[in-house]
Amino acid sequence: MNHRRTGLLLILPALAAVVLLFGGGLGYGLAQSLGLAGITDTPPGLTVYQRVTDGPAFTDGLLLSLWISTAATALAVAVGVAAALVVRRTAGGRRTATFLAQLGLPVPHLIGAVAIGLLLADSGLLARVAHAVGVSIPALVADPHAVAVIVEYVWKEAPFVLVVVLAALGGPVGEYERVAATLGARPRQVLRHVTLPLLAPPILAVAVLIFAFTLGAYEVPALLGRAYPQPLPVLAYQRFTAAELSGRAEGVAIALLIAAVAVAAAGAYTWASRRAAGRVAGANR
Repeated sequence: MNHRRTGLLLILPALAAVVLLFGGGLGYGLAQSLGLAGITDTPPGLTVYQRVTDGPAFTDGLLLSLWISTAATALAVAVGVAAALVVRRTAGGRRTATFLAQLGLPVPHLIGAVAIGLLLADSGLLARVAHAVGVSIPALVADPHAVAVIVEYVWKEAPFVLVVVLAALGGPVGEYERVAATLGARPRQVLRHVTLPLLAPPILAVAVLIFAFTLGAYEVPALLGRAYPQPLPVLAYQRFTAAELSGRAEGVAIALLIAAVAVAAAGAYTWASRRAAGRVAGANR
């Protein structure tokens, strides 16, 4: 008990700073969106939320944001997990993959978006090479399916998944795999019934992080996306910087709705994790 109390006292200053800064900003933003704070011409209440959700701009933006986040998360996880399973077999390949993955992690998404734009734009490197060989490719930047946006997120987040999965594979997963192989399980059976189930918790955790980040990120869809529909982060920024007094409250309201979707995704992950842990604990009794 004394150790717990000492540990709580040690982290209390940092915890207080996070609660005050993040909680204070969140609380003020909520009050502003409800017309209770800031300079606004909106009456108190849910008028701002009704106004921003009315019309196709919000619905189309929400659907586009969910599409980008879901597709980018699924592809990044698939690429990262597959790469980790391939390079884990050799120490040299594992070290090289980890080094290359960590080398790209500090690169800002803004720089990545510019690079992807130069690569996939109508006059970019890929289009020039395709034209030189007589191949026609469709528009990949500012296209209806947000291909360039998704490619940038996959390029940036797949190494993050790779690092997490390699760290998880360095634990007891290898021992369980060797036991299953000793008992006669084939490599495909080991992968399906041992490796992937053991990797599921860290994979799901990193997937939730990627989904929440891509759902609320602004710079990549602002540079590589279309003028309409616009993902919710871009729409929130435009409303927040509008000249009208009500624009700031509308921008904050959209940002809070994005946060609510991300919190719901995290809550679903927590519920599923606890339920899975309960099943495992019940099976071991």
